[in-house]
Amino acid sequence: MWLITRLAWRVFIFSFTAGLGAGTTEAILVVNPMEVVKIRLQAQQHSLADPMETPRYRNAGHAVYTIIREEGVMTLYRGVSLTALRQATNQGANFTAYQEIKKLCHSMQPDLIELPSYQHMIIGLISGAMGPFSNAPIDTIKTRKR
Repeated sequence: MWLITRLAWRVFIFSFTAGLGAGTTEAILVVNPMEVVKIRLQAQQHSLADPMETPRYRNAGHAVYTIIREEGVMTLYRGVSLTALRQATNQGANFTAYQEIKKLCHSMQPDLIELPSYQHMIIGLISGAMGPFSNAPIDTIKTRKR
């Protein structure tokens, strides 16, 4: 019995750690640069009263190019630590919840080798919601700091 609980605890830790790693990688490679671009695109002033005025950034690709050319690549990584923390807790909670709920479903249906697809969908829906629940305070801090 002690070995089973110890093994279960290790699986729990491994899935959470895998989620932390995935979330951090996701934040560094994709989320933070795209959030900087999104914020710049949303914040640019373009008057509908003067249709001849051209916006600073035409689209996301142009915004990335302009930001890197004028301000340097590190500008895309401003605030990366809070974004990485948010994404890491999001994915850590998501991975862990998915594994634990899946184990629970398997224990309740021991005759099934593979869970039906609708159960995978429901497990994914629940675990996908766990991430935002776990990182809402971090997201609030990050949004206010930008």
